[in-house]
Amino acid sequence: MLNICLLSIITVLCVAGIYFIIKEIMNFLLRRHVGSRVTLEIYNDADSAEYILRNALRANPTSEIDIVDKSGNKEIGEIIRKLATDNRRIHIVNI
Repeated sequence: MLNICLLSIITVLCVAGIYFIIKEIMNFLLRRHVGSRVTLEIYNDADSAEYILRNALRANPTSEIDIVDKSGNKEIGEIIRKLATDNRRIHIVNI
């Protein structure tokens, strides 16, 4: 009975160790080497356009942000261009 308990404890610790090693490797790779791209489509809401873009930047600190302006609104276009000049991670995509 003691052998089964010790074997169970050792198995659980080994699985937990493997889990934490893989987790640390993935965190290292994601923080250092892997980047992603986020695409946002902006429609006719000038009040929330800047708020949404700033939240996307904050939520994705290493990602490039592609913005597709589908509004046709000059005010939204100006907001997007201003943010794109202030931050190199924001790119305006013309369709």
